[in-house]
Amino acid sequence: MDKNLTVSIIMPAYNSEKFISGAIESLFSQTFQDFEIIVINDCSTDKTVEKVSSFGDKRIKILHTAKNAGAAEARNLGLQYAQGKYIAFLDADDYAYPTRLEEQVSFLEKNTAIDLVGAWTEVADEKGNVINTFCLSLPNNHLPIKLLFQNCFALSSVMMRNSFKEVSFDGSYAPAEDYEFWTKLVGRANFAILPKTLIRYLEHSQGISKVKEDKMRQNVKRIITQQLLKLEIEMSESEYELHQQIAHLEFRASKEFLFAVDAWLHKLLKANQQTKIYEEKAFALVLAAYWLKICFAHAHLGFVTLSYFFKSPLSQWLSIKYQIKLLLLCMRNLLR
Repeated sequence: MDKNLTVSIIMPAYNSEKFISGAIESLFSQTFQDFEIIVINDCSTDKTVEKVSSFGDKRIKILHTAKNAGAAEARNLGLQYAQGKYIAFLDADDYAYPTRLEEQVSFLEKNTAIDLVGAWTEVADEKGNVINTFCLSLPNNHLPIKLLFQNCFALSSVMMRNSFKEVSFDGSYAPAEDYEFWTKLVGRANFAILPKTLIRYLEHSQGISKVKEDKMRQNVKRIITQQLLKLEIEMSESEYELHQQIAHLEFRASKEFLFAVDAWLHKLLKANQQTKIYEEKAFALVLAAYWLKICFAHAHLGFVTLSYFFKSPLSQWLSIKYQIKLLLLCMRNLLR
């Protein structure tokens, strides 16, 4: 590590000539300028290298892979050469807003117990229109538990301490290798997400997630399965489908679904009480938040929902305010 260098930015690139100049320009427009950019050319066959070289800035270092091995291996090569106190990620087709580096460096300097920090991320189409915003707001100690359900971090928004550069990305999980990377840090690192939009992620026809959606689903399943095995839970296919419905709050409301959710969340709660993998209170609060949202979606069932809700051990972790809100909503539906 170079004690005089603050940030190493890792940028894998494969046939990125259309977008990479914009990504690099966004870094040179940062309010914080003590950084190096490590571009890893993954055997591009277009003018990616020429585009990068044209900047003529000594802070850009270009590495070349021996063969086209994918973004995970390219990032691993970048990690080997990273000299900064902090390591940031930015994909070649993404854009960092001007204060991204300054705000994350400042946060990590002030919060020495935090090892990895993400940020809110806009999703834009190729015309620059914002089509979505990834803006998760949770207490820091809830983030490792949220990873049991879904990826909490947009890769290009993440900055972490150099001490974790020895952890590697596993290409067998592509294109969800970043999700698997974060799960390897659970129990070893403390996470945070800045509640500010600092990154614009480009969703385009050539994007990884569009090309490999089936593989994404398969590998997300592998990642979640591995995490639950630490809780000594082996999921059936139906349990995994239920888990995904809870995670994304995508379901058809019914008495049967409410019963299944109640049983599954109780199983997770009990498993953590026995294995003590996660902080007990934080774990219960994350599950309780899911339980509350699902019960609200079933308020039309009236007394059925209230019965399930108040019998659940998760209800005790929710404030009286939310319990009363659900009670009133269920009663209102009964009076219609």
